[in-house]
Amino acid sequence: MGKTRKSGAQFSSAILSTCLALMAVLASIVPAYGDDPIANSPAEQPSVSTDELLRQIQQLRQELGQLRSNQRPPNWFSPDADLRGFSSPASPPPQNDGVMSPISSDSGSSDGVMREDVADPAAGLPGGEGPAIPGIGDNFPMRLSYRYNAGGGYTSLSTPDGKFSVNLQNLVALDGTFYDKANINTTWKGFNLPFDRMYLFGNITKDWDYQIAFQEALGSFNILDLWLNFRLNDKFNVRFGRMVTPFLLEYQTIWPGWDPNMMLSLLANIAGRRREGVMAWGRLFDNKIQYQQGVFNAAQGTFSDLSRNVDYIGALAFTPFKGSKGILDSLGCGIMVETGLHQYLLDQGNSTLFIIGGGEPNTNFAYFNSTGVPFFQYLPSMITDGLQTRVAPQLFWFGQFSFLAEYAYQQRHLENTATGVRGLEQVNGYYVNLSYFLTGERYNADGLSTYTAIAPNRPFIVSQHQYGIGAWELAAQYSQLWLNHGVVTDGFADPLLNATQISQLMAGVNWWMNKYVKFGFEWVNVQTNKAVPLSDVGNLGSGYNIYWTRLAMFF
Repeated sequence: MGKTRKSGAQFSSAILSTCLALMAVLASIVPAYGDDPIANSPAEQPSVSTDELLRQIQQLRQELGQLRSNQRPPNWFSPDADLRGFSSPASPPPQNDGVMSPISSDSGSSDGVMREDVADPAAGLPGGEGPAIPGIGDNFPMRLSYRYNAGGGYTSLSTPDGKFSVNLQNLVALDGTFYDKANINTTWKGFNLPFDRMYLFGNITKDWDYQIAFQEALGSFNILDLWLNFRLNDKFNVRFGRMVTPFLLEYQTIWPGWDPNMMLSLLANIAGRRREGVMAWGRLFDNKIQYQQGVFNAAQGTFSDLSRNVDYIGALAFTPFKGSKGILDSLGCGIMVETGLHQYLLDQGNSTLFIIGGGEPNTNFAYFNSTGVPFFQYLPSMITDGLQTRVAPQLFWFGQFSFLAEYAYQQRHLENTATGVRGLEQVNGYYVNLSYFLTGERYNADGLSTYTAIAPNRPFIVSQHQYGIGAWELAAQYSQLWLNHGVVTDGFADPLLNATQISQLMAGVNWWMNKYVKFGFEWVNVQTNKAVPLSDVGNLGSGYNIYWTRLAMFF
């Protein structure tokens, strides 16, 4: 026993001696803050008791432990955070629809809660308590939630202050499109998948927004949108990339699933569609004026330019009563213009510059009804070679009763390379949209955006024991499109197979079961001024009916 105690005492004494020697060496190399390095040299150290030395060692261990914990790389998610999401500045204020389960992680803390190390607010990053650790970069908590905006539900991952966000939204449509004629010459028939869109959008700081969208459309798949937007304020933004261009207000709906009618009007043939370019846009004077001004690749909807030229496309809209919250709040008018030099072959076929994706590319080689049935097509030898100009004035009024009317004119120079004959194409058209909510819901729009998803006053959601009648909407549209007769007499198209005028009537009803799900039924009647081939087997006809159903979901 005595030997054991003596050995233990010797062991303890050895440890203390080692610690004293180590502290003396450290003191000689790194003097304490505020101390004189000469006065505290090892030869001049005063004697220290064992208890005091043990206390100092314990304090040193605590300080080292605290320093180690402060340098731990921050965790990306914060499960104990209050969950909130993000919506783009152009969207109405989002509503929390429910909190998703936080992302869990093992934690070494005594209370089982994972703590966050966040950056210094003075560094311009989201708020925190400690300095940013060199070499780590941006590290801050992200909060997960499910939210709702003008496009429907979406999943949001964002910082508490909304300076950084990543959001995911899906728009799906399942159609049944049935004709009273057999073997109609279009892929939009029977049961089909006309649209399936996935949007990835958000912001990087308050200055930059972004959107990346993909679309499947009747079997084709490609990038739909890919843009970056610099936002100074609501009055001035600059958007770069592939985006919806500002020619035709009905095309600003962004997705036909929100439109009261199943599809856009006949004027969609000459819409600006999506293109690569740069555009300034904004809302002025408390949203009394909206503008869009940009330059884009010349050919509509293509993924690369077909010539070396670009188009100017601009829009200006006025909503003088915006902000009044009265019946005239969304009454307005506007005008859109496009002009540019176009020089390319109309029949692009399978050209690598004319990638089919999302149903967008179009050189107006042919003209179609709203389900893709052609009524006019140029000869393969046709080119456009000269100035192309489009003008479209519009009048709109959105609310429980909504009215949207637009007229469009297109002029361009054409040439038949087989004969050398040149001529002028002139296209005129218009549409009138009418809709009315029997259950009292309303649209709220302006010259930058039109129809949106609808949240019924009395939703029908069985799982939440909500048995309301939903939102019921009546809808109708009439549109016409006609080409000048010279495109036939000049030998640009076969006079035996082509019509130069088409009219289309749509009438239907929509049931918004809840703000995520919409059912629609529509009857469509199409008439042309001449019998045209309606199928691959040569069946001719100047009129036909379409019976159209749709189930759409926004989530």
